[in-house]
Amino acid sequence: MLRRLRPFATAAMAACTAGVLAGCVTTVAASAPASPTPGVVVDQPQCRVPEVLADLGLRPDEGLVATPHPTAPVADVAPAGFTAVGVLECAVGGRMRDGAGTWTAVTATSRDGAPDDVTAVIAALAEPAPKESCHGEATPLALWLLDAMGRGVRMRLPLDACGAVSRPVRDALDQLTTTGVRDEPVARVPIP
Repeated sequence: MLRRLRPFATAAMAACTAGVLAGCVTTVAASAPASPTPGVVVDQPQCRVPEVLADLGLRPDEGLVATPHPTAPVADVAPAGFTAVGVLECAVGGRMRDGAGTWTAVTATSRDGAPDDVTAVIAALAEPAPKESCHGEATPLALWLLDAMGRGVRMRLPLDACGAVSRPVRDALDQLTTTGVRDEPVARVPIP
């Protein structure tokens, strides 16, 4: 049986090689777009969880990561039955000082608003960012949708060509009311 298939396999390989060398590309029918990844509801969303710190490019000192914490994969949509009333925005902070020294920090910003304003954030998250334009600096950001019980779903952010959060998401977040901002230590800055 293999002897009968070998000539066909050889011919197929030769045709593919010739096509590549000639610069021809065969378009394979694309499969249907993958369905959106539903979120995982986490009881205590925080900015100092391993996945968020990794997204922000921060490396925490041992013992400063929020533990124990269930895995919080990034999601495209909130799960059915989850009603968002606000957000927790996580960003790279500056430096902070305490009795133990100077630390790099993550800044946690809580925001909430009218139902229409929160719905606008969710709608903006669903829009793909234009990949041919840049709307700002590529500042790392992580975002949790929050429900009335303080539970959260970590959401995927649409990024433009420069890696910045899309303008519609930024504009929708700016419509929410900031209810709290706090810096949390991540790693001690070595003393020179």
